[in-house]
Amino acid sequence: MMSTLEIPRLTHLPLEILMEIMKHVEWNDVLSLRRCCRALHSVSKDRDVWLSLLRRYCNTVIPRPFFLSKPLELYSSEDLEARIVNWWTGWEGLRPTMQTFTTDETSSSFTWE
Repeated sequence: MMSTLEIPRLTHLPLEILMEIMKHVEWNDVLSLRRCCRALHSVSKDRDVWLSLLRRYCNTVIPRPFFLSKPLELYSSEDLEARIVNWWTGWEGLRPTMQTFTTDETSSSFTWE
């Protein structure tokens, strides 16, 4: 007689453990986990997750000033998420690009950085 074992799933973990996991992944991974199921979506909206990410980034990887317009305790989960996502996506847009131009007059090219 064969017994059927239930396959362990990430969502079978207590919400507190899921929250701790999300505190230690990158912001874009939190957004990806959010799309997996309702339980992960709910956990990804928790203020403690985004507050933990903000504190970790400010202490380690944010290479430019990160200013808040009001005291941290007044920021909601949505506010913190928006600040982090906007900061990172805005930073991506600030990377220098190289363009090569050719002039007709001299038939030479130069690079603009």
